[in-house]
Amino acid sequence: APSDKIPADKPSEGSEVSLSNTTCQALLRPLVPSAKKRRPHRKTHGKISFKNLAQMVGQRWKLLVPEKRQYYQKLADEDMKRHKAAMEEYYRKQSESKQTAASSPSDAGSDKKEEAKVDDGESRSAASDEGVSKDRDG
Repeated sequence: APSDKIPADKPSEGSEVSLSNTTCQALLRPLVPSAKKRRPHRKTHGKISFKNLAQMVGQRWKLLVPEKRQYYQKLADEDMKRHKAAMEEYYRKQSESKQTAASSPSDAGSDKKEEAKVDDGESRSAASDEGVSKDRDG
């Protein structure tokens, strides 16, 4: 009887497939482009935890002599200025490249292909025009 047949892709009633939430997420992650990528796990060196390390650094910073703290603060300020200038340069270049891409009719990656198509089209049309003019003259 047709009702006795069970499709091969469906499990029978007694055999339920149970997947954990993490397994489902791991299986679906490649299929969902908007899924947030996970940061790679940082391995510990086994001597001290990151939490304890951060606490120790914080304590040492608070206990630092004001002259040394001022020296390190000056270094940080200089590096912040350098970083800010580098980022401004980066953003300027990005906006320039977007403006150039927006002003050209074709995408930046396909410029050469478009030029080749135009060149081929012009040479073919010129050759066909010559053939037409020869036929008319002849």
